[in-house]
Amino acid sequence: MLDQFSARDKRAIILTGIAITVMVFYVSVYAPWMAHWDEISAEIKQKELVAKLLDATSSKAKDKLAMFNKVIPAYLPPEKEELQRLLFEKKLVEQFKKVGLKPASMTFMGKPKFVAAIGYGKLRFQMKCQCKFKQVFDLLAMLRENPYLVGVEAFNIKLDSKDRAKVDLTLELSTYTAKG
Repeated sequence: MLDQFSARDKRAIILTGIAITVMVFYVSVYAPWMAHWDEISAEIKQKELVAKLLDATSSKAKDKLAMFNKVIPAYLPPEKEELQRLLFEKKLVEQFKKVGLKPASMTFMGKPKFVAAIGYGKLRFQMKCQCKFKQVFDLLAMLRENPYLVGVEAFNIKLDSKDRAKVDLTLELSTYTAKG
């Protein structure tokens, strides 16, 4: 069959066959393999970066840990909801007593809403009491030492209409709880 073609035509047919084979190989094998390789390469780089960040012996990690400990002097990982609630309440009451306050009311504000990304839910408490300004500042300074505290969600002070030396304080505090 190839005998009827000239040498030039035979070369053109062979080169066309090779070109088609190369194109099919590129589209079906090489391009998907390179795309997969790019994904794997990016994933490896990301995992190396995470490993470097998690490496506790690196100087950057030590600096970040020192900064974390400076900003948050006391921290304990969250427990399951019931235990975390009891621990948090106990520590808050203890801190109130150190300042010389007795909470008039301490209200638990509903079920925690769990965030799948972090695996924790947020418990919220509302505390009301009557106190002096100095006690308010002492309490706020002392709250940093609570290992269960996440944050102060709301802070409300009203002057007592009868006694100007006293204020009505409403605090809304939060802590994280583990899903359990």
